[in-house]
Amino acid sequence: HTLKADFKQLCEEEIPGSKELPIDSEGYKKFAEANNVKFSSDEEKDGYLKGLQILENISFFQYLLLHHKDMIIAKSCKRWSKERDELDDSKLGALLLEEFFMPPQDQEEALDSALVKFSEMMTKRTVKIAEFQRKLRRTDPSSVLFGVTIREQEKFINDHAEEIEKSKIYFSAAIQKLKVKQEQELVRIEKDIQ
Repeated sequence: HTLKADFKQLCEEEIPGSKELPIDSEGYKKFAEANNVKFSSDEEKDGYLKGLQILENISFFQYLLLHHKDMIIAKSCKRWSKERDELDDSKLGALLLEEFFMPPQDQEEALDSALVKFSEMMTKRTVKIAEFQRKLRRTDPSSVLFGVTIREQEKFINDHAEEIEKSKIYFSAAIQKLKVKQEQELVRIEKDIQ
């Protein structure tokens, strides 16, 4: 039997036709215990259950998140440079979901590098546009210098527009690629625990 098949069978035994299992049922409690899903305190348990919106019944997806909670929380701690004991127990379930849906960190050096360069470029661009705006405020609108400054600003904005658009397309494609990898990883994890 696989983990998923066992879960499905328990659902049928508890509520025929249901894909969810009552969290307080003996069947679920034994299933969770047999698969080593434990909590260090009632506060931690409540934080996970509330954040995952597990009120009365638990789905297989919610169960998988709990099954892998330690690994997912460890990844979140690494991402945000935090220790497990710094986390608020009441927010653990929400943190678990947030980390699950984040693009994997350090999976694409090229993407990480491009994001840094793009951020630097956008900061410089914002500063330059602010300089144009200050110059325009100090210049007589009827002067030749005002017209020249307007054209320089438009040229500067247009010169970067294509680069910005290309960057957005690249980031969108790269993040989509990471999401596909993440989904493949979930399938692999599910196979590992079957």
